[in-house]
Amino acid sequence: MIVQIPKEYVVFDKAIKALCGIPYYDHPKGCPYFNTRETCMGNSPLIDEVLDLERELFVIYTPHIIGTIAEKTRLNNPQWTEKSYPDHPKKTAISLEKIENKLREKHPEWPEAYYVEKNSEPWKSSRAWYNLRYWQGTARSEHKDDTLEFFDRYPELDATDFPEGLGVNVTALMHNIGVKMNWQWPPIHDLDNITYRISIGGHRLKGSSDVWFVERE
Repeated sequence: MIVQIPKEYVVFDKAIKALCGIPYYDHPKGCPYFNTRETCMGNSPLIDEVLDLERELFVIYTPHIIGTIAEKTRLNNPQWTEKSYPDHPKKTAISLEKIENKLREKHPEWPEAYYVEKNSEPWKSSRAWYNLRYWQGTARSEHKDDTLEFFDRYPELDATDFPEGLGVNVTALMHNIGVKMNWQWPPIHDLDNITYRISIGGHRLKGSSDVWFVERE
């Protein structure tokens, strides 16, 4: 899906990049590539350093229903049962709260809808059902098709599929176009569970590195 947006929809801050350092299951220091790759959030510029926010802007997003894929995986592997992960949500919540509180101080104008909705239920699911290997390749391929369609419509524009790495508050961005994000992972199992691939299109600023942009084919 391709949606033109005003610049006010793209809210960003360098503190967003710290989200990659939030601990998650089996990764107490967050993403193992955090601050180790050129395309890592810690080393990247901000969105206004690669795209001209005063000109045309677009959100390119692709919904991918993972609930039905997870259900097929569950039925095919009855030995993979739900498990509780008691340590993960506490550590994640503490780290996330620190980042969000910093953003609240800097941006009192941001509504609560711009922040991750807290999960009130026990974090219980099966990581195996939602393993990336079962759906990520297809989701990327579908999003690439949407991005190529964007290039066909707007050949003078470029697109980055790295918005959060460029400091964009993706929860806020999607809220502004009417899409609610669920960041719990793996999610509480439901056939309607959806994940999204998201890019931002616009006029590339002169001198911006190719590494931040989607390759054209």
